[in-house]
Amino acid sequence: MAGSWYQPSGQKGRHGSFAVIERRQQPLQLRLEARFLFLPEDGEPLTKDGPDSAWQRLIKASIRDGVISDEQRFNLHDLKRQGGTDTEGNVADKQTALGVSPAMMKVYDLSVPRVKPSDVT
Repeated sequence: MAGSWYQPSGQKGRHGSFAVIERRQQPLQLRLEARFLFLPEDGEPLTKDGPDSAWQRLIKASIRDGVISDEQRFNLHDLKRQGGTDTEGNVADKQTALGVSPAMMKVYDLSVPRVKPSDVT
């Protein structure tokens, strides 16, 4: 027989979110928008506060352990900005990689424009 109503066949010993679904005997959602990448132990979708709190604990521990300084503190959204800045190519390539509008590129792309040196001596 195929899988049970909450677990596809051949998927024993799941980890992470699937383990929570299995343990709570929740149905595996068929609609993509009803599936969540991460689930806490209670099996409910994460709120924005969960990852934000975990991130802040990570940053505070990094500062305490000397991995980064307080001035180097950054948030999760800064990772997207840095990714846009570090993407090689022209502005259109960076915009495609970030999936943002031309107006938002001014926010995300912090790279310094490169210009050819002048011939003036």
